[in-house]
Amino acid sequence: MGVSLRDYTALESSPSDSIRRSHVLAASVLSLEQAIARQDISLARPRIRELALQYATLVNTGAVDMGD
Repeated sequence: MGVSLRDYTALESSPSDSIRRSHVLAASVLSLEQAIARQDISLARPRIRELALQYATLVNTGAVDMGD
């Protein structure tokens, strides 16, 4: 997942609620990656799906500079 050993060690020594938030975030990212890979937005967690669709709308309307 691209986490350095230092960050991983800090995560493991964090209070359990920090670990839970990190796990939820990781699951959210992975669900979005799977949705993209399989071209099925329903695979993304509901809140992540909503945010991804809102972001896509911004990109499609030109409201986000994609650095081209």
